Amino acid sequence: MELVRDALPFARSRKLEFELARTDLLEPHRCVRAQLIKNCDRSVAELGGVFDRFPRLRLIIGHMGELLPSMPSRASRMLNGLSGLDRQLREYFLENIYITTSGIFDHAPFAAAIQALGTDRILFSVDYPYSSNDDARAFLDGLPISSPDREKISHVNAEQLLKLSERRQAR
Repeated sequence: MELVRDALPFARSRKLEFELARTDLLEPHRCVRAQLIKNCDRSVAELGGVFDRFPRLRLIIGHMGELLPSMPSRASRMLNGLSGLDRQLREYFLENIYITTSGIFDHAPFAAAIQALGTDRILFSVDYPYSSNDDARAFLDGLPISSPDREKISHVNAEQLLKLSERRQAR
């Protein structure tokens, strides 16, 4: 439990300590993962207020959006209306959130991300050294998507979001 508390800034809360203490010691990873997802859901909802004040702000969430795109209805049911947001949680995702593929090279989560966000909000990423560049590239090459969508995910979205072409021209 000390390792989890030290590694995760939000894990210093008593609520997480209580939940970890209640969890079966043989499967502590389940509680930690559930808490990560719950905190990520809640953080996106809390950021909604920030996005209302700064509508051009963009947030990039790694690991296929921490799998949040696979559960948009759950997140909306749990969080809409809780924090006085101006818009539905899904609207913030579609306008302010980008996700990366980092380390999640599986077609099911990718399909959920496409369904939830479309190809304009997904950025290719590897998660090196935890994931292999070869595995990441094989995943990208094997995706059942069109060539234009593959180009968007592999580089076009990042170039536009991070204004990389403008930086190259300025040199």
